[in-house]
Amino acid sequence: MSRLHRWDRIVLAFVVAFAVVGNGFIHAAGPATVKEAAAMINLETLPLAPDAQAPGSQTIAELNYQAKGSVPAVYKFHQQQLTKSGWKELPGGYATEQAASGTFSRADYSLSVTVFQSGDSAQVSIINHGNVPLAKLPVPPGAKVLYAGPASLMLVTTTPVDKTVSELTALLVKQGWTPFGSAGPQYFFKQNAVRLGVMVSAAPAQGGQTSINLSSSMMSADLPVPSEVEDLRYAEVTRTVDFLTSLSEEDLQKFYRSKLAEQGWQATTERPIESDFRKETFFVNPAKELLTLETRATDGKLRTSLKLETAAQVAELNKRAKAAAEKAKAAMEKPANKVTISIPSGIDKESSSAKRIELKAKTGDGKQISEEIRKSLEADGWKSKSTIDLKETGTIEFEKEGQKLLLLYVDPGFIPAEITLTGIGVELEAKAR
Repeated sequence: MSRLHRWDRIVLAFVVAFAVVGNGFIHAAGPATVKEAAAMINLETLPLAPDAQAPGSQTIAELNYQAKGSVPAVYKFHQQQLTKSGWKELPGGYATEQAASGTFSRADYSLSVTVFQSGDSAQVSIINHGNVPLAKLPVPPGAKVLYAGPASLMLVTTTPVDKTVSELTALLVKQGWTPFGSAGPQYFFKQNAVRLGVMVSAAPAQGGQTSINLSSSMMSADLPVPSEVEDLRYAEVTRTVDFLTSLSEEDLQKFYRSKLAEQGWQATTERPIESDFRKETFFVNPAKELLTLETRATDGKLRTSLKLETAAQVAELNKRAKAAAEKAKAAMEKPANKVTISIPSGIDKESSSAKRIELKAKTGDGKQISEEIRKSLEADGWKSKSTIDLKETGTIEFEKEGQKLLLLYVDPGFIPAEITLTGIGVELEAKAR
């Protein structure tokens, strides 16, 4: 299959228009879905403080950006903004000239706002921690609470680290949480669009006991993964989950086509689209979003990624692809400029076309004649650059207003010299002096 630009493949795959899902207020009975969290607060559309720069990241669940102004002023902007929207600031926050932090709650949800000085700007971070009450999560018997907050929970236990991890994993899985990767001593679990972070480690400050730290955050994409995975990582900024799996391509396709169909996603092709060393399958849903499943074979396994692009992102990709297609079409329809190549006398013209001119000269004259052609083109406004400059062979690149020419000469010394000119985006015409 011919290679296609990714945007082109997306445009080809995204062929059906659907109705947009509404955003009414939805109370979540359990860990929130993306739709439920967005109905409570959508950080992707949250107005930024005055004089804000383009966000470093802005998703439904997470916002990071910089704004001109003092830390207190920027924090106050979001403080008032959230309060007016029904959020209540909880005790325990702080505010100085250099840094400010606070936690806000609404219904079962908690939201943290942090602002700190960064050069002459204020750096803002807002995170939706979801609606899971951490204090009500199951923990191993005998674990004692050291700290309980809306976004984090710290406990200690006399049970060894490995056994604590096993016990806690079993308790969470029993309550409906799915293992969702790990990073060092931290393990992640997922239920709907809430990601739970669990860090279990030795606690020297607690007499060698085992420390358990629980935290939670919303995800802007509810991306299912099969059970046969390793090295799983989720990136909120790109809404992508990446992992290795021992499943075959066929079994992985069956899993995702079945699982995503349950969530309202529809594959756009019967089989993956192959390009270079990867395979891609595109899925669309009624909200005009796009999921891209990409696989690459590596060491007998499949390196797999599943990426969500929102309706706004898809619209932007389509817009860019359309603009690129129109530009390419205009370039094809635009008549090419004609360039006259002045040929020194005594040169044989072997062949000539609108794109290529082939010349033959006396042995030993190849480099000299090429330099004469160079000077003639430079006098007409062309800029030149030699990439190879030898007596026996050489290449000269010419450029003018986006147009390009390439001159190649070969003169080994025992046969006639050969000089070839090739035009890129121009038409060539040979004219003897």
